[in-house]
Amino acid sequence: MKEWEKELYILQARDYPHEDEPKFQSLVMLYLNTGDEKYFRWMLAAWEKKLNDIAMGAVQNYSMFGHFIDFKMTAVTGMLHALEQYDPTRGVPFEAFMRPYMKKEILAYVRTMRRGFTVPSEGRDYILRKAMAIYNQEDCKNDAATIEKIAGAIGRSVKTTREILAAGLRNTKIDDIHQTVKDNDGNKKEIDLTRDLTYRPEKVFFSSNRSKALWDAYRSLTWKEQEILGEAFGFCPACQGLHELEGGTVQRRRPLALYEIAAYHQIASEATVRRTINKALEKMRKQLIASGWFTPE
Repeated sequence: MKEWEKELYILQARDYPHEDEPKFQSLVMLYLNTGDEKYFRWMLAAWEKKLNDIAMGAVQNYSMFGHFIDFKMTAVTGMLHALEQYDPTRGVPFEAFMRPYMKKEILAYVRTMRRGFTVPSEGRDYILRKAMAIYNQEDCKNDAATIEKIAGAIGRSVKTTREILAAGLRNTKIDDIHQTVKDNDGNKKEIDLTRDLTYRPEKVFFSSNRSKALWDAYRSLTWKEQEILGEAFGFCPACQGLHELEGGTVQRRRPLALYEIAAYHQIASEATVRRTINKALEKMRKQLIASGWFTPE
């Protein structure tokens, strides 16, 4: 057996009833009702194969080879946090309920371990996102005035701000704007996906400005509101991308259900999530009206 393969079986409990294997949800209920740590050990033993799949998927998705055991135990931490918040009377299976918690812990670990910039907390991650947002608004300028403006906004020195921006740029995802296609003769050629075959200056101008007004309204929301809207409508709140790398392939982002958003952000109820979404959309609507890009009926 290879050394790393030993990490596949570290959660197996000696007293786990393999011959009469109980269902995972029943183990969850036994643990919640009794508080007996034995049932939590059994939960880990029953779910270890799936924990291995989650950990290996994270290793491949983020190209962080050598971190298998860390991802595995990070997922276990997410399971523990989910147990603290789980209410079985709401009818949601614990397996579905705990997955957002696991994903949140894994992403926090990835942010912490990324080369070039350590992000041990949500607060510092917010500073990175804020710095990159201002940098993009300033047309990605690197002059002293822009750096000083960003440093003042995030409350950091100019030197630290430059390091934060450098880390942000190293972790920026760039989409290929070219696609390889075959012509009628079977010859391959590259086409620019951003080309405008029906160029009309006034159309491009108004479309660009309308899009800018929409995103300005979106960025005027609090970060939590931006996150919840992005998750509800299926786009990345940080980069506004519609796709993500999942299982080694690029897939369209899936809009999250209200109960998933509630679990991820530790919000009391789905109704509260719905109110947050409606409140955020109303704030955007008012700003678009004020900017002249939306006329109320």
